[in-house]
Amino acid sequence: MENKKKRSTLVLRALIFGAALAVFLYSGWQLLTMYRAYRKADQEYAGLEAEFTAPRQPAEEKAEQAGTPASGGAASGGTSQETVPETEAAYPLVPPIEVDWDALRAANSEVVGWIFVDALEKVSYPVCRGDDNDYYLHHTFRREEVFAGAIFMDCRNSADFSDPNTVIYGHNMKNGSMFGTLKKLRDSDLLNGSPHVWILTPDGDACYEIFSVFTTPADGEVYDLYPENGEEFLAWEERMKARSAVDRDTALRADDRTVVLSTCTGNDETRWVVLAKRIFPEEQP
Repeated sequence: MENKKKRSTLVLRALIFGAALAVFLYSGWQLLTMYRAYRKADQEYAGLEAEFTAPRQPAEEKAEQAGTPASGGAASGGTSQETVPETEAAYPLVPPIEVDWDALRAANSEVVGWIFVDALEKVSYPVCRGDDNDYYLHHTFRREEVFAGAIFMDCRNSADFSDPNTVIYGHNMKNGSMFGTLKKLRDSDLLNGSPHVWILTPDGDACYEIFSVFTTPADGEVYDLYPENGEEFLAWEERMKARSAVDRDTALRADDRTVVLSTCTGNDETRWVVLAKRIFPEEQP
């Protein structure tokens, strides 16, 4: 009887050990899979800026090379009529990069823009727009099937960023890539010191000012899209501003154009969002 009891104990211990080993191996496999996914995504995105963008040339240098003064008038003795781009001629801030749109769209025709966040040096990516909101969750800019996916626009939005509010999604990667650093904007000093988001498109560059950062339910009204501007849209903006974790004094208007940057929090039921309104150019693209 005693021997039988010992055998039962040994069997039970073996089962427990086996179960623990299985959990350990499964966890290790998950970590290895995640590491490979991060590595593959990093390899693809690491060289994007170098491949498709270049540092923006100061307006004065452009004007000098074009044979025109920075104001856009004809240079003395020159014949060129080229002028400084409107963004640089009429607005004191300019994005630090220029995009090679021909090369970028040759790589992926579904690219609709490039996003650059001044306060977060890692956030500089092409923005894709697919036929649904699932494909780019786990497909990269180059259409590789990778967990990290891509930065992408809500498929319900107009591709030219002309809607009252446009939603842009990106994964919250643990290594800080994609939208993994958006949560840093909870630091009021960082945000207030550099509150601008740039959306670059083939049709021109637009500067946005961040006015709200907060955690929202995954099905929160921040994702409600408005087909037209007006008082109802302004009321939505005001509600979103009131929820901000950082106080901002940005003035809101009924004819604003707003972008919502959205990423996960680690909790399936919530999302971290950053809202910014366009401050230049003020008219629709």
